[in-house]
Amino acid sequence: MRRWSLTTTFAAVSLAAVVVLGLVVGVVVQRVVKHAATAEAARAGELLARFVEDRLTPASVATGLTAEEVSYLDRASGHREDRGQLRSLRLYAAGGKILYDSDHKLDGQSPPVGSELALAYSGRVASEVEQDNRPEHPEQRRLLEVYVPLRLATPSGTPAVLEVYLPYAATEQRARAATRLIAGVLLTGLAALWALMWWLSINVNRRLRRQAELNEHLALHDALTGLPNRRQLTAEVGRAADAGSPVGLVLLDLDRFKEVNDALGHSFGDELLNQVAGRLAGNARDGELVARLGGDEFAVLVPAVADPAAAQAVGARVAEAFEEPFRVRGVLLDIEPSIGVALMPHHAEDVDTLLQRADVAMYQAKHGHTRVATYDQVTDANSVERLSLLTELRAALGEAGGLHLAYQPTVELATGEVVGVEALVRWDHPVRGLISPGDFVPLAERTGLIAPLTQHVLGLALAQCRSWLDAGLRIPIAVNLSARNLAEADLPARVLAALAEHGVPPELLTLEITESAVMDDPARAELILHRLVGHGVRIALDDFGTGYSSMVSLTRLPLAWLKIDRSFVSKLTQGGSAAVIVTTSIRLAHDLGLRVVAEGVETGDQLEQLRDRGCDVVQGYLLARPMAPEQIPAFAASRTRLPAGG
Repeated sequence: MRRWSLTTTFAAVSLAAVVVLGLVVGVVVQRVVKHAATAEAARAGELLARFVEDRLTPASVATGLTAEEVSYLDRASGHREDRGQLRSLRLYAAGGKILYDSDHKLDGQSPPVGSELALAYSGRVASEVEQDNRPEHPEQRRLLEVYVPLRLATPSGTPAVLEVYLPYAATEQRARAATRLIAGVLLTGLAALWALMWWLSINVNRRLRRQAELNEHLALHDALTGLPNRRQLTAEVGRAADAGSPVGLVLLDLDRFKEVNDALGHSFGDELLNQVAGRLAGNARDGELVARLGGDEFAVLVPAVADPAAAQAVGARVAEAFEEPFRVRGVLLDIEPSIGVALMPHHAEDVDTLLQRADVAMYQAKHGHTRVATYDQVTDANSVERLSLLTELRAALGEAGGLHLAYQPTVELATGEVVGVEALVRWDHPVRGLISPGDFVPLAERTGLIAPLTQHVLGLALAQCRSWLDAGLRIPIAVNLSARNLAEADLPARVLAALAEHGVPPELLTLEITESAVMDDPARAELILHRLVGHGVRIALDDFGTGYSSMVSLTRLPLAWLKIDRSFVSKLTQGGSAAVIVTTSIRLAHDLGLRVVAEGVETGDQLEQLRDRGCDVVQGYLLARPMAPEQIPAFAASRTRLPAGG
């Protein structure tokens, strides 16, 4: 059985309420008019009773009326009847005996005493409207009947009663007219109110329906671009999985989109996202679903992708949408995406796994600079293990978590004196054993855990430096920073707070940064580094020669040290480009007023080559491997002569 709509239900219920209310009001009006008529009749009866009392005596009630009194009553009743105010008049003695009847048909009779007459005998006025069908009232109509006790009484105290019949027709007509008028006005008002409520209900129902449709649309679509959102994409992939249909998921985000927002504002970035959405939608083929998953992340769901080669082709086609630059408010922008592709069921059996593996492929494309990458199980074989490792690393940042530092000395070439140590983090895992920094530091950098990890390492290093100072050993200590650390505006404040906490002079701390870390955001890096140097901290540029720093950036950074990467030092004795780079780097650093550290020195020949080229400080296995902190004082005291070349 079909259910009524909200509007129909409201119409039926409200109409029934209006009808019932109208009927109730009609009945109430009738009763009010009737009550008013009987009250008026009672007052008229009382006035007539006073008129009658003026010509009668108690003896009249006890012994009967005289001829003169009867004549008087005849004249009184006849006069009023001629004016249409009286239909009949009766006078009752005690016991219900009729002393006078204006029609002279019931004189002397004693009819049964009714309730109204009995009430009048008790001294109260009684009135009612009755349908009088008695023979003595041949009008056969409704009359107002009033019983008024007289002040004339028998010796026993029972009063005489005057019965008056007044016409009700005029009153009834007025009541009906008033009822019709009130009912008309009321029903008109109720009808207008009902029509208004009906109109409101229709409009409210329409608005609710439109709002429900809008809510449903918003639940499945992105508010900014109007594209399907993650929820709708997930539902479509779920339907494909249930049907066993192969699909390909192309996941992409925009490289350096944050720079666009930071430089031009979020409204500019929103407009760019809308243009990207339009490009992707225009590039899509029949059956493909383009969605925005949030931020600068988009997805294209492609049906019937059978193998990785076809998936790679789809990713390449999506990348073509970005060949032309975007023009946003007159500004031309070259936007490049990083695109990851995953297939179902080839790479995943369910929605969540497909999304996760497409995200892994996108990450591989971004960091491999390949623009498009298809998910490769080999490169992601340890993803679950890495996730577990991340959780364990977070726990290891607490006290006695297994993280500790080893220290590799740096030695002055000219004197053989230890001029500092580099703090290198190590993780002694209770189950996995000793874990290399190359396994957990990149993981921390990708997940945002690098900030607490850096702060933890800095605290350990400064605590050790303070311990050496207390023992009379003044050894500068170097701590590595990540690119993400240079994006933290509060980095200088946290470094200075750590120095103050451990009581270490700022000049004993060197922070090592890489070229790539600086180039991610040169302006921000320059500002933060100048703030640190302004408080006495020293800065070293690590792995020099492997990045893409410009000479302008190099001259603007407040550097104290330049560290030549081990990859050039290892090939130094072979001559060629590596030797040229080392020679040029040392000369450039000295011209800029910087001191030079050569990393990865492992042979005496390398040491001699560096000495010949004027290198200041060396570091490597030839001199010392990373060692425990308690070994440093003895090593610093014994290193007075460097090994000879050969």
